[in-house]
Amino acid sequence: MGSTTEVLSPQTELLQICRQVIEGQLAPDAAYNIIRTLMKTIDNIPSLLVDVLAVVDLELSTEKKNEECRKYFLEFISHLTDRVVADDVLKCELDVLGANEQTTRSRIVKTKTRLFFKQVKFNLLREESEGYAKLITELLDNPSITVSKALTRLYHLIGQFNLDPNRVIDIILECFESTLQRRKFFIDLLTEFKASGDDICSILGFKFTFYQHSGSTPASLYRVAAALCDERIIDLLSLCTFLSPKLEDLMNDHKSRVERDGKRAKKNEIISTGMVSVDSRVSSATSAGYMDDSTTITGVSFASVLAVQNADDIKMIDEKESDDAILAKNQKLGLTFALLEGGAWQFAKQMLDRFPEFYAVNVSRSIALSIADLLERSTDDFYQEKSRFALGDTGTFNLSSSFAQTHSLEIVGSWSELVSVVLPVLAYLGPHIAYRPKAAVKLVRLMAVFFEEREKDPTWGQTAHADTVCNALIDAIDETLVPALSLANGNFAYSQELWKLLSHLPYTVRYRIYARWKTVHTMRHPQINICRGSTFGMTRYVLKRLSKETVRMMGRQLGKLCHVHPAVVFDYILDQIQTFENLIEPVVESIRFLSDLEFDVLSFCIIEHLAAPDKQQLKASDGSLSPWLQSLATFVGNVFLKYNIELTGVLQYVANQLKNNKSFDLLVLREIIQNMSGIESTTGLTADQLEALAGGDTLRQEAGSFSTARTNRRAILRLRDALFKEHLIVGLSILTAQQRQCIVFSESPDIPLKLAGQMLDQCQETLIQFGSFLRTNVRQEEYCNRMPFVWELIGRFHLPVDAAFFISRPTFMHRVYNNFDKSRKSLRESDGSKMKLDSSRKSILFRNAFDEMIGELESNLRPLLPDFIWADISSKIFTIFWVLSMYDISVPKATYERELQRVRRSLALVAENAEISKTKRAKEEEQLRNVEKKLTDELKKQNDHVERILNILKHDKELLFADCSPKLRGTQMARFLQHCILPRAVFTDMDAAFCAHFILLLHQQRTGFFQTVFFFDKLFNDIGAILATLTENEANCLGRFLALVLETVQHWHSDKVVFEKECYRFPGFMTKLHMRNPEATNTESISDGMNYESYRTLCHKWQYRMTRSCLGILDGSNYVMMRNCLIVMIKMLAYFPLIENHIANIEKTVNKVHETEKGRRDDLSLMAASYAGHLRMRKTHTYTESQFHNRLTDMIKKTARAVVTKSANGTANVKTTTKNSTVEITELSKQKISAEGNTTELRRPTNGVAELRKPSVTSDEKRRSSEAPATEFMPKKKLKVPDGEDRPQLQAQRCNEESQLRRNEIRKEGHREKEELKMEEGEVGSSPPSSHSEALPPHKKTRSSKGLEDEAPRREKERTRTEEKRERKRESVASTSTRGKVKTPDDHLKTRERAWKRPAEATDNDGNTKIARSEGNNGSERSAESKNTKSSEMSPSTRTTRHRRDPHRTTAVSHDRSR
Repeated sequence: MGSTTEVLSPQTELLQICRQVIEGQLAPDAAYNIIRTLMKTIDNIPSLLVDVLAVVDLELSTEKKNEECRKYFLEFISHLTDRVVADDVLKCELDVLGANEQTTRSRIVKTKTRLFFKQVKFNLLREESEGYAKLITELLDNPSITVSKALTRLYHLIGQFNLDPNRVIDIILECFESTLQRRKFFIDLLTEFKASGDDICSILGFKFTFYQHSGSTPASLYRVAAALCDERIIDLLSLCTFLSPKLEDLMNDHKSRVERDGKRAKKNEIISTGMVSVDSRVSSATSAGYMDDSTTITGVSFASVLAVQNADDIKMIDEKESDDAILAKNQKLGLTFALLEGGAWQFAKQMLDRFPEFYAVNVSRSIALSIADLLERSTDDFYQEKSRFALGDTGTFNLSSSFAQTHSLEIVGSWSELVSVVLPVLAYLGPHIAYRPKAAVKLVRLMAVFFEEREKDPTWGQTAHADTVCNALIDAIDETLVPALSLANGNFAYSQELWKLLSHLPYTVRYRIYARWKTVHTMRHPQINICRGSTFGMTRYVLKRLSKETVRMMGRQLGKLCHVHPAVVFDYILDQIQTFENLIEPVVESIRFLSDLEFDVLSFCIIEHLAAPDKQQLKASDGSLSPWLQSLATFVGNVFLKYNIELTGVLQYVANQLKNNKSFDLLVLREIIQNMSGIESTTGLTADQLEALAGGDTLRQEAGSFSTARTNRRAILRLRDALFKEHLIVGLSILTAQQRQCIVFSESPDIPLKLAGQMLDQCQETLIQFGSFLRTNVRQEEYCNRMPFVWELIGRFHLPVDAAFFISRPTFMHRVYNNFDKSRKSLRESDGSKMKLDSSRKSILFRNAFDEMIGELESNLRPLLPDFIWADISSKIFTIFWVLSMYDISVPKATYERELQRVRRSLALVAENAEISKTKRAKEEEQLRNVEKKLTDELKKQNDHVERILNILKHDKELLFADCSPKLRGTQMARFLQHCILPRAVFTDMDAAFCAHFILLLHQQRTGFFQTVFFFDKLFNDIGAILATLTENEANCLGRFLALVLETVQHWHSDKVVFEKECYRFPGFMTKLHMRNPEATNTESISDGMNYESYRTLCHKWQYRMTRSCLGILDGSNYVMMRNCLIVMIKMLAYFPLIENHIANIEKTVNKVHETEKGRRDDLSLMAASYAGHLRMRKTHTYTESQFHNRLTDMIKKTARAVVTKSANGTANVKTTTKNSTVEITELSKQKISAEGNTTELRRPTNGVAELRKPSVTSDEKRRSSEAPATEFMPKKKLKVPDGEDRPQLQAQRCNEESQLRRNEIRKEGHREKEELKMEEGEVGSSPPSSHSEALPPHKKTRSSKGLEDEAPRREKERTRTEEKRERKRESVASTSTRGKVKTPDDHLKTRERAWKRPAEATDNDGNTKIARSEGNNGSERSAESKNTKSSEMSPSTRTTRHRRDPHRTTAVSHDRSR
């Protein structure tokens, strides 16, 4: 039962109680108590009880219950009457109480009629104006009346004049509207009057509806409605139902406005000056100081064009759309403005949420100003607390004091409140805060203070709370403060304040803000888009009129435009610069009027243009770098030099591009370094500059630079600070060095070979310039601390050896001197005082510090490089070579003296100059004396340093090349050339000079096991293989290196006295003939050093080899090799070619290249023409074959070797082993070779061993030479002529023989066509086969008749000189024959082989030197007897072949053909 009662409704429960009462089951008083209990939990019990009692009453009347039931019911009603239900209600509803009586019915009808159907009549205003007039008077004419008193009088007037209460409320609202300053009085009056909010809302709604028809709503009505909403007397949303426009109309208006503003922006991009009058701006421009008096510019003034643009823009705007008109027409906006003006932000926010984004602030400037005022008032106290800058009177707001009392935006007192209170309001305002500059500046300064405090206290700045505030502020800057600059009407001060804030942010955040400003926010806010269009149009107008003459005037206009929307201006400027390179200089000069913020935007725009994906960095036509990239890089270098722009972004962009294996943007880094630091490319240096660069810092600055412009110290410091800021010193160095390999192995397959070489050169130059900048402007201590060790660069970062040592080289000597200073300071006397050290003791300490550094490098470098390198060359010479620089081994004393003399002359000129003031004279003299002192100190310091280094090299000279296996001694020079000299010689010009000087130094110091001659032979053997792998700059460096080496070679070649003083018996020129016959005597007198004539012959071989290589390359078609060959030849022009027939052949080939490549590869054609011109104009002394080297001496030596084969005493047994391919050579007796010398024939090196052998004579040569008379060998038969024979007869006989030979040659070769002179193995043109020519098969030894005929004119001119040479040779042979044994022609045919003998060479078991052979036999054994037999049986054809190689015979043949 209990569960059943729980689910009963109140009506059912009441019905059950009543039935229980009438049935006698429940006492009436108990039922009453139950009902009282139910009333405590259920509110509507009386109403329900009336319904239940009516039902029970109806049951009693219909069912005719007994009197007892009626009695219980009446008793129960008596308990309820006036306690639960009113007595009148029960009497009207219950029949038991007489409700069905006639009198009761009549009374009920009358009451309902009176209540519902009878109209209450009040006096109307037009009918009874007295009461309403008194009401208005009481409300308006008595401002001091209190609310209670006014309310009493109000009631009296209503009662006395029977006034309509609704009309009274209307009158109160009208009076409130006319006296808004009494806001509190009227609000309290309405509250006390107990007027219904719905009634007041309806009355206001009727007012707004009435004004909709007129189209203009008064502002006072908006303010009354706003006040009532703010006091929550009426409901805002209920009032909005009466306001216009509706939501659909509002959206349509927004769309139409956006479309119209887009058209306005598009229209502003085009400026038409056709309707503007042309005027001369010379007077105004001159008076304003923009231009010189002599400059006259006729055209349309900037102000006129701007006025035309504004007039066209105004035409597109409805003149009726003023701000007040918009608010009067749009009631929702008017009410929003009134709410904001009254400070009711919460209600205004509700209205703003019902509009499209930024619709209200775009349409009404007043709304934007009101929101800005709210923000300013909220942040004013906090600003006064935090900022040290005041902004005038901060209490002048547009709100009355009564309105200010209801301000709903709380006052900010902390950074958290700033974020939670101000920033949400700022989001509704957006960039339109620019309409109130004071509020914008306050916010900007407050945010700047926050970032300053965050930087001062890093601990607090890293907390989660600080990060949250920081992120919120950055978002506000992005969304509001930065785009506001476009709406600030060119406010330069606001731009500077904004930069102070933005400068605290990383460049990545700033660039993101600029990018969103340029794209997202410009399209998001129509007003900014209009400003963009106007700025773009004016920029086009100004830039078309920008020139060198109008830089200052147009620069001011550009500055004004940049204050509005800098990204738009810079985008157009950069586009024009990439197209027209001549605009760079005027633009750089014209942007001087920009703010710091705008310069930062320029940096962002530059990066954006560099990284534009739609631009091709290579030209499609020829594969070279696009002009736009080159122009942009030039502009970047110039603008960063002239203006204080942050470099971090551009430098980091280049680093990121290098990480992505993109090398093109290295051009930008190169331009920045070159322009800002003044460090130029080291290619094409003169000899004086090279010498100066080998000195100290002062000498390099005074004499080692191309330009005479003063370096901008501020720009250098800015560049250095930017590199330090983002730790780019190490990163850019390593990335640039790595990029060299990336270009070769990754990028070169996709780009033309010529471009790949240019990019590699640019990368190399950039690395060198960057390294030079760091060395000059970064302290050595800091450089050493930041830069990784060289073994880390090689092992961890995989840099090549040359680049790794280039980066680390400044750190080596710094560490050496640090250790040296520590060792020196640690030495103390017995009494504890500092010990005074002499120079020898200091040298020992320095050597110890140097050896310690070298030892550390050796131990760390050995595991990083292949083992075969260390098997050939020692790690000590490898490390020392790469560690040292030109400064360490050479003192440019002449350059120092020259600069000192120049400074002293300048001092004298300054002292004699009477035109300058005393102050200026004293200042200049002081500067010059400081330079003089610095140069003197540098010279002394470098002298001491070089002396110490040379002492170390002299001390260790026997150890540098000793650490090598004896079996690999032959390849030691090749490895040294491959892994040390060549990589560094092609790195820079300074390194090329260092390599040449280092080689000379090793020779001069008599370094053990360093074979100078063999090294030179390896170097000059075949330069074509080296040229094939070089870029243009590397070829220049190689040419300089070869020129310096050839200078040394020719210096020794020039004079026998010089040779014997500087070379003879030096270790680098030591050769030995190993004895096979141990019983031979008089061996002690045999020279073990190369003599002068042998060296001259070797120099001829080197000239010949290089000539052969160059002609072979120039006759080909490979572009790279031809270009590199011409470059190297130009560099070596002073020392190569020196032999006349070589010069003729080279000149002919170069002229052919010039003609052939014209129109095809013009750069090669021009280079060949340049070389030919320099070759003709050079003043170098040239030689003939006989002048350059004594060839006749070689012939006599061959004769002497032939005699040995038949000599009974001291015969030479030649043994050839198949296994080792070696030759054992015995030594001649002293008596038989004293007149001949020991010239040897150097063969092509095989496995590091130089082989000496004579060319073999084949059967084909025998057959060809048999046609010539045997008398053609008369020079060698000269020794057989009897003493009494007359010399003229012998000469006549010889002439007859030569004539016969010429006729035979003409008959044999007359039928052949003329063809080009071909390079054959072992000869160049008419060059004779020297004692060092290689042995080749017979078919490679044949000569071309064309080469002979082409040389005929020149040979004819030299006829007389040739005859004189022959006479001298005959006399020389005759004098030689008198000192030796008379030799037969067969003796000249005896073959003999010699070999270089170097210390510690590999030998066989007998102690004989093993020399590798490269004959065609390949393993066939030849005994000494078979060799002698073949030599003795050779026919005269051999002699004929040899005479055909004689230059004198060739001259004779050519002369005969010409006749």
